[in-house]
Amino acid sequence: MKARKLISVFIPVLLSLSLFVFVQQWKSTNTKNIKLVINANLTSDSINKLVYKSLGIKLYPGVAWWAQQQKVEFNKKIIVSVRPNTNAWNLLKLIKNYKVTNFDWVLRSSGTLKEVIDDVVYDYQQNTQNFRWVNSSVASWFLQDSVYHSYGLTSQTAHCLFIANTYNLKANYSPREFLDRMFLESYKKYWNYKRRTAAQNRKLSLEQIIILASIVTKESNATVEFGKIASVYKLRLIKDMRLEADPTVVFARGKSGRVLLSDTKINSPYNTYLNKGLPPGPLCIPDPKAIDSVLFGKEYPFLFFCAKPDHSGTHNFAINLSEHQANAKAYHNWLNQRK
Repeated sequence: MKARKLISVFIPVLLSLSLFVFVQQWKSTNTKNIKLVINANLTSDSINKLVYKSLGIKLYPGVAWWAQQQKVEFNKKIIVSVRPNTNAWNLLKLIKNYKVTNFDWVLRSSGTLKEVIDDVVYDYQQNTQNFRWVNSSVASWFLQDSVYHSYGLTSQTAHCLFIANTYNLKANYSPREFLDRMFLESYKKYWNYKRRTAAQNRKLSLEQIIILASIVTKESNATVEFGKIASVYKLRLIKDMRLEADPTVVFARGKSGRVLLSDTKINSPYNTYLNKGLPPGPLCIPDPKAIDSVLFGKEYPFLFFCAKPDHSGTHNFAINLSEHQANAKAYHNWLNQRK
């Protein structure tokens, strides 16, 4: 009987001591979601210290040891989002279930930098998150000038990093790795010797080509017109004329819709009705066909163009002001009749 009593007393004590030894800090101490990044091939000691420093969780003989018992290999980067008060075993499950997956991302033209980031982070069609990023913090990070300095750009000219195409991306990319991929595969690869030489012949920088192509992209949905539209603006630049491009006014105004006379007086460096030359940054991600129209498009004598008085979405082009005024009058009469 005495032996049984002793056992009944000591077993709870031994269990308590075991828990104290093996689980020194059971739950995470973070008060908001934390992205835990475990880089590839870290030592067990480094992983244990990282988990303790980031989350406050401490196990004996270590989180890394327990993870390895569950067949977790640390030969690849692991990124997991950890909620507040996550217990040690749930953290081990997150690490164990982490998989590096790839997905195809279709980068379309005409979007702004913010729209591009929203799209790459979240796949609205599939209703899934592409990357394991905390959206609010990532969005603000992508809009900082310092993020783009290593690429020779600013947040204002960051659109230049992106060329519309389909990219196969890894879901475990960090935001910096994603931009590095865009810089190497989208920006540098696209600007091959042929395109760089064409830009030099135009006496325009790559950023200026992108800016001009973004205006062309916003001017028309009819890609067959890109060459003529690009030619108009290149000729105006040569003649030191104001571009007077409606898309730049829409960008300065901050909302879509018909451009009014009052809009052309908006005080903005993007308003090409008031300022000569190109605006300080692209209006959007340009269509690759618009870029090549600026670089390689045929030269035309047109200095003006105006939307046709129909529903085609195409334009009438004019060499002189009197022709343009006649085209503009026909278009405005057609608009008035529709009211």
